[in-house]
Amino acid sequence: MLREPSRQNNLDSQAVHRHKGPQQNKPNCTVYFGAVPKLLRRDLSCHRRVVCAAFVAPLLLLAIGIQIGGVRDGVAMGGFIGLLLMGLLPLTLHLRESMLGTLPDLLALPVARRELVRLRFLEGLLVCAAFLLLGGLLALVCTRPHPADVKAALSRTLLNVLLWVLVITLAYPLPFVLRWGARGLAAAFGALVGIYFLLVLALLALVRLGVMPSGYLLLLPILLTALPVPFALRWGRRGLVAACAALATALLLFWSLVHGSAALRAGLLNLLGKLSDRSYPLVDTGLPLLLLAAFYAISVRAIERLDA
Repeated sequence: MLREPSRQNNLDSQAVHRHKGPQQNKPNCTVYFGAVPKLLRRDLSCHRRVVCAAFVAPLLLLAIGIQIGGVRDGVAMGGFIGLLLMGLLPLTLHLRESMLGTLPDLLALPVARRELVRLRFLEGLLVCAAFLLLGGLLALVCTRPHPADVKAALSRTLLNVLLWVLVITLAYPLPFVLRWGARGLAAAFGALVGIYFLLVLALLALVRLGVMPSGYLLLLPILLTALPVPFALRWGRRGLVAACAALATALLLFWSLVHGSAALRAGLLNLLGKLSDRSYPLVDTGLPLLLLAAFYAISVRAIERLDA
């Protein structure tokens, strides 16, 4: 007699569920405070072995560079290569999520997609900062110089290129990885290597003309390969083909104008000479920040078009 009310309650609840139909668990995409730190703790708990192993090779390269070239040259070479490797860690974590099959679970979390992009940028900044800290401690242990020498070497050689490292190794390939996975990463760096090869030939031609090229020209391949990406995200393959065709046409038109006009060619060489003669601190800091913001917007667009 005591079980009869519970049975009746079960029947009533089943009738209510049949009347309302199946309930769908739609993720709430409202951004709440503390989403990125929670996602960061999730990545550290799920990929702690990968994160710890990622520091081994860069720190080893830094130690070898310090032993061979001293504090100044060793930190410059080993630290720069180590920063490049550490900048690839967020991309590695995202590709590992895809390989393990946990990427749909990550995309289904009740957070906005842009929070996942912020997570990757924050991870890149944190691992690079941790590498700089551990590299400074390693330099003190290996050579036991005055702490001011290590501080000067880090600030002079590594902090100045930290933003550019984040642009090249993280921000630039991130939209490709978010949208197309490992194939996107291979396409991004493959196109970058090809355009850099053409750029080297152009730089050699400028050197033969007596003009020392500016370091800002090294950004040209990144811009050329990243420009078609928004069109590909919006219109698919047709947008990618159209953007690449328009870009190639513009480059050929610019080359023909420069090759045919002596005055334009002289003005261009004069501009390159002025860029190579001096440094622009505002540009050195503002330009990478602008590129980081642009690639962040493209990455948000890429991950929002990705199906969970």
